[in-house]
Amino acid sequence: MTWYLKNVHSDGRVHKFGEQTLVGTASVPTDIWTGGSTSAPENFPFLSSASALQVATASTNDHSAGVGARTIRVEGLDGSWNEQSEDVTISGSTAVDLANTYVRVHRAYVLTAGATGTNSGIINIQTTDATLRACIPAGDGQTQMAVWTVPNDYSHAQLICVTAGVSKKQDATAEIQIRVRTNADTTDAAWRVLESFAVGRKPDTILYSVARTLSPKTDIKMTVRDISANSGVFGMFEVVMV
Repeated sequence: MTWYLKNVHSDGRVHKFGEQTLVGTASVPTDIWTGGSTSAPENFPFLSSASALQVATASTNDHSAGVGARTIRVEGLDGSWNEQSEDVTISGSTAVDLANTYVRVHRAYVLTAGATGTNSGIINIQTTDATLRACIPAGDGQTQMAVWTVPNDYSHAQLICVTAGVSKKQDATAEIQIRVRTNADTTDAAWRVLESFAVGRKPDTILYSVARTLSPKTDIKMTVRDISANSGVFGMFEVVMV
């Protein structure tokens, strides 16, 4: 039986989802997020310390009075690994500095927009040297990345389910891994596999009868370990913070 757990907005509940629109057989392993190019997907670029960030768009329609995105919200963790967020007004082709520094970016999404109702171009959240840290694909209105870090202002988090699948347009199978890294604030923190499972065009879900406990400052991500043919891949997971 396949289970589907819908996104529930409540205190402590986190729903993370992401996709790679094209994962090639020669480009695995790769993390599930909308970063890099379709011909050369990249692993998610975790920050090593709290850093200054900017918001930049590829479309001049995305600005304070434009027909595209006007403002976005960025959510993540500060230098103490506690939750923080801020709203940013887009300024066309001019990169806009965020007020806060971030050690993690969890998500970003469009708050207000003009006639198109969402962002016209890709919106990048990047460091001041233009290194990509997260992105909102054109027309999507939100980042899509199956990546998250347990905030330090909670005692722990519980992983309750994961779901993944490949594009319905492709006859492919993929091996998906859930990878975690504890003590992510240390320089020698290492990744390990928490779960590994195979998926096809029909999404598969693991619903834990006993939730997996994750300590503060633990990174968690979904990775395509192997794939039988070039295809898009999506993944999502649910955690509850305590």
